[in-house]
Amino acid sequence: MITPTFINIILYAIYVLLALAVVATIWATVRSLRRQGEKTDMNGKLPSRRIAVGTAVLLAIVMAAAWLLARNTPITANGTTYDSSFWLRTADMMIGTTAVLLVAITGLMVFLAIKNMLQSRGE
Repeated sequence: MITPTFINIILYAIYVLLALAVVATIWATVRSLRRQGEKTDMNGKLPSRRIAVGTAVLLAIVMAAAWLLARNTPITANGTTYDSSFWLRTADMMIGTTAVLLVAITGLMVFLAIKNMLQSRGE
C-alpha cells in the first residue's frame, strides 16, 4: 500500500481545523445566548432564548442517543480493516443524527404546510 508523503501533516491540519471549528461553535453559542438574555421575538412573542437552549439540548440528546445506538462492528474498506470502536460509533452517530434531523425537518415542514393550508381555507 502506497501512503502519501505528507499524510501526518494533513491529518494534524485536519485535527487543528476540527478543534477550531468546535471551539468557534461553542463560543458563538455561548455568546449568542448571553446577548439574547430573556428577550422575546417581537413578531410572534416567542421566547428566543428558550428556543435556542431547547434546540441545543435536543440536538445533544439526539447525538448522544445516536452514539449509544451506533454499531461498532469492524468494517473493511479498500483492503484495510477499521476496528476503532470510538470512531466507528462517531461516524455512525453523524449518519444517524443527520437522518433523524432530516426526517424531523421534513415532517415539520409537511405539518406546517398542512396547518397553513387549513388556516387559509378557514378564513
